[in-house]
Amino acid sequence: MAGYSACLTSFTSSIRFSLHAYEALKDEQFFCEEQGAPFTKHNDMQVLQRRYEKQQVEADEYTKDWIACFELISKIIHVEEARNDDDTKDKLIAVGNEQDISHALKFVETESELLHLSLLCDDAEFFPDLQDELRKTPAIEKRSRQLSRALMKKGFEPIFMEMDEKQQLIAGNAMLRQMAKIADPDDKMEGYRKVANYIEAGEYLSNHKLFNAGMNALSDKALRLENLTQPALLEG
Repeated sequence: MAGYSACLTSFTSSIRFSLHAYEALKDEQFFCEEQGAPFTKHNDMQVLQRRYEKQQVEADEYTKDWIACFELISKIIHVEEARNDDDTKDKLIAVGNEQDISHALKFVETESELLHLSLLCDDAEFFPDLQDELRKTPAIEKRSRQLSRALMKKGFEPIFMEMDEKQQLIAGNAMLRQMAKIADPDDKMEGYRKVANYIEAGEYLSNHKLFNAGMNALSDKALRLENLTQPALLEG
């Protein structure tokens, strides 16, 4: 931590230096304009401005990491202080709150590929960096194949196979998210778990409720699935 603190201090000094240099050029620009003289350091000023903005972002990340380290150390100290003299077992220290670790443990325990894929795709819709990484893998395509097989067994066209990758991500998320909300309104993870089991076990072939909700969600996304809707099934 001492080394990290020194690094953060040095980084803060660099930010101050960039800011002072930028402000000095701003003052010089002001005086030039007041005196009607040309200001010839626009490029230098832009470089300093970009450097300062980048350093601010990096410093913010450093600070967040620094705080997170102290919070983790505090948790470790609390666990060790509460340890009995005869307790030599390893301890699990959660980085996050109780709900975070609960979801993580549930995720690790499952063997359902559809559940893994669905949770990854759900997060990727809202986090561009994760989406970029996910699109380098076959995850979206794998989930789309499973959903398309379910559609075909119900008599629908495998519509996901006609979409591009981004459309598959959004359409599949809309379908499964709505099904998960109905399956368990209070627990997102449990809702997705139930939906994955519902699809993988083929329960949708006899129990239409969740499947119909998913199809309605797809229609609401304006993905032109109205012609795939079978009124007889939607009565279930």
